[in-house]
Amino acid sequence: MRVMVFAVTLLVLIVALSWYSTAYLQASAGGLLELLDGVEGEIRAGDWAAAQSSLRQVVDRWNTTHPYWKILIDHREADEIETALTRLQSFAATRSHEEAMSELAVLRFRLQHIPAKERLTLSNIF
Repeated sequence: MRVMVFAVTLLVLIVALSWYSTAYLQASAGGLLELLDGVEGEIRAGDWAAAQSSLRQVVDRWNTTHPYWKILIDHREADEIETALTRLQSFAATRSHEEAMSELAVLRFRLQHIPAKERLTLSNIF
């Protein structure tokens, strides 16, 4: 009987931690995506100084977020986000509109994809 109680408790704990980590990933990705929406508007308007300032805010937010993400996700995926951020900053500094928009789309995809990928679903288990 004690084994059954332990097993059920462990299962509940695993599901609860999975739910919490998914909620955290979703919330932190949402905050980063909101900041990136502002960056996109500034790039479209050609306001490169404001875009660079907003990108610094994105990088600051990422620098506080990514240590926790690295606990929850594959390190390679976190490194790919950092690479995309660095490339986006470089394209904004050189005022390369097409390249900046392309890298922004890549970064947005990665930030949306990771919480969905880490969600506890049957398709992710099997």
